[in-house]
Amino acid sequence: MGHQAQGLRAEPAGLLVAAAHFLSRAQRYLSRTARDLRRRVASLSGEVRYRDGQAESLTPGRLREPPESALKALAWGLPLLALACALFRLRSPALWGARTARPESGPVHRHLRQPAVPVPVPQVPVLAPEPI
Repeated sequence: MGHQAQGLRAEPAGLLVAAAHFLSRAQRYLSRTARDLRRRVASLSGEVRYRDGQAESLTPGRLREPPESALKALAWGLPLLALACALFRLRSPALWGARTARPESGPVHRHLRQPAVPVPVPQVPVLAPEPI
């Protein structure tokens, strides 16, 4: 990631790593909240009063429902996203930097067909040791 940040270039693999990092953080936060409500809360009291006058009592289950629903959505969505990325990579290997069957074909390998520019090598005189 450091090389990509310094080069100001976004590669698909680097973006996927960043996305996986933030999705993992979201999953950790949601699961910690749900686990604390499930394991550590002995009792809960209170109610939510809405502006229209309705009131709803708070229970551990009521508070646990949103993070657990989000975790279920992540459990379904992330494997599907991984499958979509794998299928996309199989269909478009050149976009991911994979080698094609013929390296000289395609826009990704166009730079390989250009003639190489010779780099001048400076001539450094070699000094022989003086006899003693």
